[in-house]
Amino acid sequence: MRGLTLIEALLALAAMALMALISSRAIDGMLRSQGLAQADEAQRASLQIGLAQWTRDLDHLSRTPYLSAVHWNGRVLRLVRRSASEQALQVVAWSAEGQVWQRWQSAALRERSALMQAWQDGGAAHARPAQAAAVLPSADSGQGSNAVLLETAQWSLQYWEAGAWIAPPVLPEEGADSAAGRIVEAPRAIRLQLRRAQGPPQTLVLDWLERSRP
Repeated sequence: MRGLTLIEALLALAAMALMALISSRAIDGMLRSQGLAQADEAQRASLQIGLAQWTRDLDHLSRTPYLSAVHWNGRVLRLVRRSASEQALQVVAWSAEGQVWQRWQSAALRERSALMQAWQDGGAAHARPAQAAAVLPSADSGQGSNAVLLETAQWSLQYWEAGAWIAPPVLPEEGADSAAGRIVEAPRAIRLQLRRAQGPPQTLVLDWLERSRP
């Protein structure tokens, strides 16, 4: 039985090396695709959580004698809402700075002075570093917190007024509207538009409609 010649052995080794190279590239491509798919899935899950929280915040708006329930200063949307236990109030601030859509919430508040301080803190929420979070903190958390919900290139808001969608009015800072005795009534409907920063251009639109108003 004749063995392989040196040339045949070299050709066999070269073929095996080529097959190993092709296999490694295929595996690398599969791993890269899997990583991208997992990242996209995680972002979608985070977005779903964020949209659900957005709706929940608006559904639990609370009107007070000294702060507007909804306040837009041109960069941050602040809300006063009932806490999950309904026994306290919270200030929540939504913003999109540095291409991230993020939510800040205060601790559960039971004193007016603490509520007013949280209102001021919420107005500066966009300046705080936020941490990516798959699960938002409890609405009755004992401390304020900031969470990233989505990497976004742009967000915009509209209010439904007089039968049309309009840009929300930019109100005075630091609760100056309430200090002057003017509490701004919350709109009956708010349209949220988010444009993703990564991947193909995609704009998401979510309309919130107030369920009832006493």
